[in-house]
Amino acid sequence: IPNKSGHDFSDCLRYGTPIYVTKGIVNRFSVNLLAREWELSLRESSKDDFILITSLTILTTIGAALFSHKHGTLNLLLFLNGRYIARKLDFLSLLSLSEEEEENEED
Repeated sequence: IPNKSGHDFSDCLRYGTPIYVTKGIVNRFSVNLLAREWELSLRESSKDDFILITSLTILTTIGAALFSHKHGTLNLLLFLNGRYIARKLDFLSLLSLSEEEEENEED
């Protein structure tokens, strides 16, 4: 979870134990510091973990970029109608599909 704030994150427990990257007020312009916080939080992550979409856009964006670079996938928890729903993107499959389409166009 990008930031431990006043929100009720209890529904996300269905997807595992939450790890908070930051807490409280965050300086949106401290991009390098935010990246270091994410790197520490993602060290023991697996490709099956999720990033919960919340907090500052820059904070969530940095986490999503680092997670997808590390694992080749991006697993998101989105809040909808009082519950979190999971969405998964497999970038490695997407990129290989794009390469196959390009090869087919050349034939």
